[in-house]
Amino acid sequence: MGWGPTKEVIEKEANNYKGLGFFGKAKNLLVSFIIVKSVIHCSYLLYKGTLVIDGSTIPTSLFLGIFIYLNHRWAIAAFFIWYLGERVLLNVVGFDHTPVLSLIFVVLVTILSYQSYRVATQLKKNANAKMLNG
Repeated sequence: MGWGPTKEVIEKEANNYKGLGFFGKAKNLLVSFIIVKSVIHCSYLLYKGTLVIDGSTIPTSLFLGIFIYLNHRWAIAAFFIWYLGERVLLNVVGFDHTPVLSLIFVVLVTILSYQSYRVATQLKKNANAKMLNG
């Protein structure tokens, strides 16, 4: 047993998708993370006075968050790759003063992205099977 979701967890979420609440869906947890991260980041940049210079990550996150909410797998993968790249770059350059917290967030985003992607894939398979079966 690992940190990631098992096949049973993925199938259970996909099969009970309509009956789950907002926070019962992995993609909604990922979108919530994006919104909270963006609000905190925006507040920090406004406090520092560098929103114009450093504020491009907020619209990018929110833009991808819209498509993640709509279960677009490309957006889930793009956000994961972009967020991981941003965290690695900030750590390499030395701008990240809390690498342990960044590592925790990267693990969280990895797990949520993986589960969201797998559930979206399962939902697509279920929809295709339903369409073929009439």
